[in-house]
Amino acid sequence: MRGRLGRVIWHRHDAGIDHGITLVSEEYDAKNKSFPSLHEPEVRALMEAVAALRAGMETLLDTIASGANLDAGAVVRIRSAGHKAASSDLYRFREVDDIAEHWFHDDAPEIDVSDYRMEQL
Repeated sequence: MRGRLGRVIWHRHDAGIDHGITLVSEEYDAKNKSFPSLHEPEVRALMEAVAALRAGMETLLDTIASGANLDAGAVVRIRSAGHKAASSDLYRFREVDDIAEHWFHDDAPEIDVSDYRMEQL
């Protein structure tokens, strides 16, 4: 069987992290016309902006809490934190409150993945 990685969501709890991973078969893709994600590229740009603002705000609050001056160097550090986080913190958008609330249920059909080969498409 050949396919691709679909959607990955995750949920943090006391015992660790659960992942909901969707694998999409090549056969499914052949039968179902794929549509580009709705609201793209706007959603990706929004996610990057929120991640950058969150990181910048955390750095600003840390700077204020430490009693440091908000001088030009602090502004550079705050902006730099935002730029770094814009792409590295996108995983946060795939965290869910409870993975069981999504379509990954116990009654979902079992799939034998022992012969599954992932290839970069």
